[in-house]
Amino acid sequence: HPVQNQSSHIFSSSQGYLRSTSLFIAAVSRSDSGIYRCHAHNEKGHSDTAVQLDILDQGFITVLGSPSPVQADVKEGESLTLRVEFDSYPAPSSISWSYNGKHLLNTTEHVISFHPRKYRFISQLRLVRVLGSEGGIYTFSASHGDASVDHLFHVYVNSKQH
Repeated sequence: HPVQNQSSHIFSSSQGYLRSTSLFIAAVSRSDSGIYRCHAHNEKGHSDTAVQLDILDQGFITVLGSPSPVQADVKEGESLTLRVEFDSYPAPSSISWSYNGKHLLNTTEHVISFHPRKYRFISQLRLVRVLGSEGGIYTFSASHGDASVDHLFHVYVNSKQH
């Protein structure tokens, strides 16, 4: 059964009063899934909020945005950023980028970045001053104990005409 905790704080000067309530579930089970609502009211008005709690049997990784493969075009000599945004629980234990099956390292020509935000993650591969020979398949990979995902980009380099 959920346990409700409450606390109250009076702030100095005229900043007011804060009352907070939290709900703690000691041993979560699938039967705890559902919508939890909080209703507050006083002489100034009322407020309502709700949260959906989903209990999962195992972790997941879900890529957001365009389905794989994504086509990207770039002119030779220009830079291109490949971006993957995904939800993951738990956080991925491994992420990587590869080019035509070969693992890429974070270099000045291939700048790899990773931005965690709770359960949403963004990884980017910036191809700096792309060469005509760098067209091909770039793959983003992420995994943890329960799931893995590959997201492909088909990069086409338009060579300069002389």
